[in-house]
Amino acid sequence: MKRIFRTLIFVAMMTTTPFVFTSCDGLLDMLNELLEEMENNGDGDDEYNDDNSTGETDDIPTYEEKPQIHNFYVEVEPCNSKLSIRELCPELANYPSDVKFDINCYECDWVQVEWEQWVDEYKWTPFLVISSNDTEDVREMSFSIDLGENNICNHSVLQHPY
Repeated sequence: MKRIFRTLIFVAMMTTTPFVFTSCDGLLDMLNELLEEMENNGDGDDEYNDDNSTGETDDIPTYEEKPQIHNFYVEVEPCNSKLSIRELCPELANYPSDVKFDINCYECDWVQVEWEQWVDEYKWTPFLVISSNDTEDVREMSFSIDLGENNICNHSVLQHPY
């Protein structure tokens, strides 16, 4: 953004007063020094963006990002099963009961995420619906639980064949 701003100022000055640049060699250097000083003093994009924020917020509440990512690894039966993620992941108890998390399953067609409302005292409860393992291979999948841009935890599910 600073580079674009610097270029726009230069183009504006070149188009309006070209004779100044042909007669003054040090004017461009002074302009560059001024812009570099603004960058070094912090008079740049961050303050500009803070002053021009629209004040609109998303429906997702923001929380401090956790420095440590909590993980769990669970083995499931080879037959169909439905697991409550809230019961498996104690980290979710640290968040309000009305929060709906983003659950991202990676490369998996045998596990689906299903949301149910008002299970126990929670407005949203995620369940992993796991299909039967009719293959001869052990299957494993990973998923993450996110709240906005903050990653809360990562998990793995392992399923043996019949």
